[in-house]
Amino acid sequence: MKSEFSAGGVVIRRRTTQNNTQTNAEAIEVLVAYNGLYKAWVFPKGHIGDIKKGESKEEAAIREVKEETGVEAVIRSPLRPITYYFRIGKETIRKTVHFFLMEFVSGDTENHDYEMEEVRFVTIEKAMKMLKFKDEKEVLEEARQLLVKGKA
Repeated sequence: MKSEFSAGGVVIRRRTTQNNTQTNAEAIEVLVAYNGLYKAWVFPKGHIGDIKKGESKEEAAIREVKEETGVEAVIRSPLRPITYYFRIGKETIRKTVHFFLMEFVSGDTENHDYEMEEVRFVTIEKAMKMLKFKDEKEVLEEARQLLVKGKA
Protein backbone atom coordinates (compact mmCIF):
# COMPACT_ATOMS: atom_id res chain seq x y z
CA MET A 1 0.00 0.00 0.00
CA LYS A 2 1.28 3.42 -0.93
CA SER A 3 1.38 6.19 1.70
CA GLU A 4 1.04 9.92 1.07
CA PHE A 5 1.54 12.85 3.45
CA SER A 6 -0.01 16.29 3.30
CA ALA A 7 -0.26 19.33 5.53
CA GLY A 8 -2.80 22.09 5.86
CA GLY A 9 -4.35 24.69 8.04
CA VAL A 10 -7.40 25.71 9.98
CA VAL A 11 -6.88 29.44 9.48
CA ILE A 12 -8.65 31.84 11.82
CA ARG A 13 -9.16 35.56 11.51
CA ARG A 14 -10.05 37.70 14.51
CA ARG A 15 -12.38 40.61 13.84
CA THR A 16 -13.67 43.34 16.06
CA THR A 17 -17.41 43.77 15.76
CA GLN A 18 -20.03 45.91 17.44
CA ASN A 19 -23.12 44.42 18.96
CA ASN A 20 -26.44 46.12 19.75
CA THR A 21 -24.99 47.92 22.78
CA GLN A 22 -22.16 49.38 20.66
CA THR A 23 -19.61 47.38 22.65
CA ASN A 24 -16.66 46.02 20.74
CA ALA A 25 -16.49 42.26 20.71
CA GLU A 26 -14.04 39.85 19.11
CA ALA A 27 -15.43 37.52 16.49
CA ILE A 28 -13.44 34.60 15.16
CA GLU A 29 -13.87 33.43 11.59
CA VAL A 30 -12.37 30.40 9.89
CA LEU A 31 -11.17 29.99 6.31
CA VAL A 32 -12.92 27.40 4.13
CA ALA A 33 -12.45 26.60 0.45
CA TYR A 34 -14.72 24.97 -2.10
CA ASN A 35 -12.86 22.25 -3.97
CA GLY A 36 -14.59 21.62 -7.30
CA LEU A 37 -12.95 18.22 -7.76
CA TYR A 38 -14.44 16.92 -4.50
CA LYS A 39 -17.51 19.16 -4.77
CA ALA A 40 -16.97 19.97 -1.11
CA TRP A 41 -16.02 22.70 1.33
CA VAL A 42 -12.68 21.76 2.86
CA PHE A 43 -9.64 23.19 4.64
CA PRO A 44 -6.65 24.06 2.46
CA LYS A 45 -4.09 21.28 2.37
CA GLY A 46 -1.63 19.65 0.01
CA HIS A 47 1.36 17.39 -0.40
CA ILE A 48 4.42 17.94 1.68
CA GLY A 49 7.22 18.77 -0.75
CA ASP A 50 10.27 16.61 -1.08
CA ILE A 51 10.89 15.57 2.53
CA LYS A 52 14.39 14.47 1.55
CA LYS A 53 15.12 18.08 0.60
CA GLY A 54 13.88 19.22 3.98
CA GLU A 55 10.38 20.74 3.68
CA SER A 56 8.77 20.36 7.08
CA LYS A 57 5.07 19.74 7.76
CA GLU A 58 4.83 23.30 9.06
CA GLU A 59 6.44 24.81 5.97
CA ALA A 60 4.18 22.74 3.73
CA ALA A 61 1.06 23.86 5.61
CA ILE A 62 2.01 27.55 5.30
CA ARG A 63 2.86 27.11 1.59
CA GLU A 64 -0.32 25.19 0.76
CA VAL A 65 -2.57 27.71 2.53
CA LYS A 66 -0.94 30.54 0.57
CA GLU A 67 -1.08 28.71 -2.78
CA GLU A 68 -4.66 27.47 -2.49
CA THR A 69 -6.31 30.45 -0.80
CA GLY A 70 -4.18 33.56 -1.38
CA VAL A 71 -3.84 34.00 2.39
CA GLU A 72 -0.65 34.24 4.42
CA ALA A 73 -0.92 32.77 7.90
CA VAL A 74 1.27 31.83 10.85
CA ILE A 75 1.04 28.64 12.86
CA ARG A 76 -0.34 28.94 16.39
CA SER A 77 -0.64 25.28 17.37
CA PRO A 78 -0.45 21.78 15.91
CA LEU A 79 -3.73 19.89 15.58
CA ARG A 80 -4.22 16.16 15.34
CA PRO A 81 -3.49 14.54 11.99
CA ILE A 82 -6.20 12.71 10.11
CA THR A 83 -5.73 9.53 8.11
CA TYR A 84 -7.96 8.16 5.40
CA TYR A 85 -7.80 5.72 2.51
CA PHE A 86 -8.71 6.11 -1.14
CA ARG A 87 -8.22 4.21 -4.36
CA ILE A 88 -6.67 5.17 -7.67
CA GLY A 89 -7.41 2.36 -10.07
CA LYS A 90 -6.50 -0.85 -8.25
CA GLU A 91 -4.13 0.82 -5.81
CA THR A 92 -5.18 1.72 -2.26
CA ILE A 93 -3.49 4.78 -0.83
CA ARG A 94 -3.18 5.65 2.85
CA LYS A 95 -3.11 9.43 3.25
CA THR A 96 -2.18 11.29 6.43
CA VAL A 97 -2.85 15.02 6.66
CA HIS A 98 -1.10 17.07 9.36
CA PHE A 99 -3.23 20.07 10.34
CA PHE A 100 -2.22 23.23 12.18
CA LEU A 101 -4.25 25.97 13.80
CA MET A 102 -3.11 29.08 11.95
CA GLU A 103 -3.86 32.78 12.15
CA PHE A 104 -4.44 35.13 9.24
CA VAL A 105 -1.66 37.65 8.61
CA SER A 106 -2.46 39.12 5.19
CA GLY A 107 -3.68 38.33 1.72
CA ASP A 108 -6.83 38.27 -0.36
CA THR A 109 -9.04 35.21 -0.86
CA GLU A 110 -9.69 36.38 -4.43
CA ASN A 111 -6.10 35.29 -5.18
CA HIS A 112 -6.87 31.60 -4.67
CA ASP A 113 -5.54 29.05 -7.15
CA TYR A 114 -7.36 26.93 -9.72
CA GLU A 115 -7.96 24.04 -7.30
CA MET A 116 -10.46 26.08 -5.32
CA GLU A 117 -13.58 27.55 -6.87
CA GLU A 118 -14.29 29.78 -3.88
CA VAL A 119 -12.54 30.74 -0.66
CA ARG A 120 -14.12 32.62 2.23
CA PHE A 121 -14.02 33.33 5.95
CA VAL A 122 -17.11 32.23 7.89
CA THR A 123 -18.04 31.73 11.52
CA ILE A 124 -16.94 28.49 13.14
CA GLU A 125 -20.60 27.43 13.45
CA LYS A 126 -21.19 28.00 9.73
CA ALA A 127 -17.96 26.16 8.83
CA MET A 128 -19.16 23.15 10.85
CA LYS A 129 -22.26 23.01 8.63
CA MET A 130 -20.35 23.63 5.39
CA LEU A 131 -17.47 21.16 5.79
CA LYS A 132 -18.18 17.86 4.07
CA PHE A 133 -15.79 15.51 5.82
CA LYS A 134 -16.33 14.32 9.40
CA ASP A 135 -12.57 14.25 10.13
CA GLU A 136 -12.21 17.91 9.17
CA LYS A 137 -15.18 18.83 11.39
CA GLU A 138 -13.42 17.05 14.27
CA VAL A 139 -10.21 19.00 13.58
CA LEU A 140 -12.24 22.24 13.60
CA GLU A 141 -13.76 21.28 16.95
CA GLU A 142 -10.27 20.67 18.35
CA ALA A 143 -9.22 24.12 17.11
CA ARG A 144 -12.34 25.69 18.66
CA GLN A 145 -11.53 24.09 22.01
CA LEU A 146 -7.99 25.49 21.92
CA LEU A 147 -9.38 28.95 21.20
CA VAL A 148 -11.96 28.69 24.02
CA LYS A 149 -9.23 27.66 26.47
CA GLY A 150 -7.02 30.53 25.28
CA LYS A 151 -4.26 28.17 24.17
CA ALA A 152 -3.98 29.62 20.69
